[in-house]
Amino acid sequence: MLVFTGRLALFCSLLVLRVIESLLSLTIRAILFSLGLAWKNFSLLILNFQSSFLHSKADI
Repeated sequence: MLVFTGRLALFCSLLVLRVIESLLSLTIRAILFSLGLAWKNFSLLILNFQSSFLHSKADI
């Protein structure tokens, strides 16, 4: 009975570790995806600013 309880405790702890690992992996992927979108939006903002700046220079 003690061996079964020990194996059950080991199984549960390994299962919890796998769940934590999966959640951590998903969180890191979500953060990287968000950073990628933020960088894309920032790049578009800079391009838009450069374009409007060049147009304002051409108007002068």
